[in-house]
Amino acid sequence: MMHGPYGAVTLKASCMKGDKCSKKFPKKFNQKTFLDENGHVHYRRRDTSVSATRNKFQLDDSYVVPYYRDLLRAFQAHINVEYYGWSMLIKYLFKYISKGTDNVFARVSRAISESSTTATPSQHVIDEIQNYVEGRFICAHEAYWIILKIDIHRREPVVQILAVHLEDMQRITFRDQDRAVYQALGLLSDDKEWEIAFEEVCGSATPEELRFLFPTYSFTIPDYHLNDDSLQGYTLYEIEIILSNCGKSLHVFGLPPPPQDLL
Repeated sequence: MMHGPYGAVTLKASCMKGDKCSKKFPKKFNQKTFLDENGHVHYRRRDTSVSATRNKFQLDDSYVVPYYRDLLRAFQAHINVEYYGWSMLIKYLFKYISKGTDNVFARVSRAISESSTTATPSQHVIDEIQNYVEGRFICAHEAYWIILKIDIHRREPVVQILAVHLEDMQRITFRDQDRAVYQALGLLSDDKEWEIAFEEVCGSATPEELRFLFPTYSFTIPDYHLNDDSLQGYTLYEIEIILSNCGKSLHVFGLPPPPQDLL
């Protein structure tokens, strides 16, 4: 994914702020990936002199938008996941989800008259705990957090390993051009499973069940195609069953019998 072109040729681009790109493109070329003092990631960008043409403009590696190759191939979409090491951002995230909702505690009292302005005012005691109890509002997500008794601080260990998928259920991406290789390795099944299923039910299933199974099979595997001999054999078999119910047979009408493996 390329970012651009922009600048003098596209001043109305959404990224343009004050005649400059707000996304800070083009990026500088770097020999290696590193973190700066603010925790921002600067990816390796090699000056390979390779460019791509977009809207009649040449864009090199400095215009490439960061991407995550494995996620891009798995979901066939532009997805980028980055590690952000700025400590202030982590503190902000935890503060944002833990601070609760905004609240105001107000009190209505009598105004002090002018005659009493010279008197010594009484000391006003502020009970922060009582104010919090009277003014707090527990929203849905906070109540759910409390019900599940989920801790948000003082956890040991502070790092916990989470399973990204169930055992032996990893996400696998296949390419259509390599289907034959995957079938040879046993990673993908072929059409023989459905052929065996037809052979098993042809001897015991009723004509109505067979007619229901055939369109189900056709819609389930749209790229499956019966050859002419197999299609003719199944057709003759269906006709033979219908004629046998009427006391007739295919040879009476000069038609060939169905294959023996279907009888």
